Amino acid sequence: MLVKVAIDLALDRLFTYAVPVELEKELAVGQLLSVPFGWRTARGYAFSILTGEEARQEEQNLKLKPILAIVDKSPFFSTALLQLVQEIAAYTVSPLESVLKAAIPAAVVKPNARPRERIYVDPVPGKDPAALTARQQWLYTQLLRLDGGWLGPLCTELKTTAASLRNLSAAGFATIAPRHQRRDPLRCGRILPSHALALNAGQAAALHTILSD
Repeated sequence: MLVKVAIDLALDRLFTYAVPVELEKELAVGQLLSVPFGWRTARGYAFSILTGEEARQEEQNLKLKPILAIVDKSPFFSTALLQLVQEIAAYTVSPLESVLKAAIPAAVVKPNARPRERIYVDPVPGKDPAALTARQQWLYTQLLRLDGGWLGPLCTELKTTAASLRNLSAAGFATIAPRHQRRDPLRCGRILPSHALALNAGQAAALHTILSD
């Protein structure tokens, strides 16, 4: 198995590496890899994976170095996104690596980057709340309605405290545990719905001509 990698240098080409047998099952397109590059260790994204006859033909006249490690097993790019990156690089006449860097926040790919963890509350469905107090029954009902949530925002929305939710968890009606939180810049924003604009007669005629060709 071979893998083509876009190195984190603006060289505007892909480099081919061998894949150690122990990493073959874990390797996926879009992952961030650690690879040898000259006298240094570089990082880059797995752009495509070659197997079978395709790999044998590529390897035939080359002495390939193996990748060193998979830095992150969760791919940063899907195959469709990598295709889009290539199209943007070609359209803007930019090095492929520059477009890749622009697509991923620098903080995410730092060597010491860690997922953000916050406390998440999950309701345990199917429980009989008869033994709970009226307030706890209401909290349990709301947790089921909301399908859980992050501890802080839940306390604000339900006008309760972390201690009250922990008591509900101790009674077996919820689980509270750390969970990785995706950094979503739009999570606090409101996205307004968009509507198609009405075309005038000339625009409608032009669109009809384009679609008819």
